[in-house]
Order: sequence, then structure tokens, then C-alpha cells
Amino acid sequence: MCNFLLPVPLLTYVAHRIIKSLSYFNIFCCHIFFSLETIVGVNKYRLDHEDAIDVLVVDNTKVRESQVDKITKIKATRDARKVY
Repeated sequence: MCNFLLPVPLLTYVAHRIIKSLSYFNIFCCHIFFSLETIVGVNKYRLDHEDAIDVLVVDNTKVRESQVDKITKIKATRDARKVY
């Protein structure tokens, strides 16, 4: 028996809320797309030429390795008696 299943009335309520929020999101996107709602720089008052944005690319494995190395150095050099 599955204990994680929701009762039918609650399940239909959850499904109703999800559908309602998705429809609201779609209506909101249509308002933006058809310029019914003004968002400066997105659908009105755009620049003729936009400069490229510099994006920082981070290598997560290198960052994690450097963090682990720092922690192991700190653990190796600390005085265990003074750590409480």
C-alpha cells in the first residue's frame, strides 16, 4: 500500500490549483508578448543595439576541490585540544 498518495478530494484540489496557476502564468506571458503590459527593455523601449554581457563561467569541480583542499589543510594544522 502506498502511503504517499493523497485522498481524491485533496488531489483534485491540488490539480486544480496547479492548472489555475499555469493558466495565470500563460495569461501573464501573453500580456507581455502582445505588449498589453509594459515591461521596459523587454517589450517596449528597447535599445537599437545592446552590448554583450560578460558572463562568468565557473567550473564547479575546481571550486569544490579548492574548498576541500583548504578544509583539509586547516584540519591538518589545527590544534585538536583547542577545538571545542
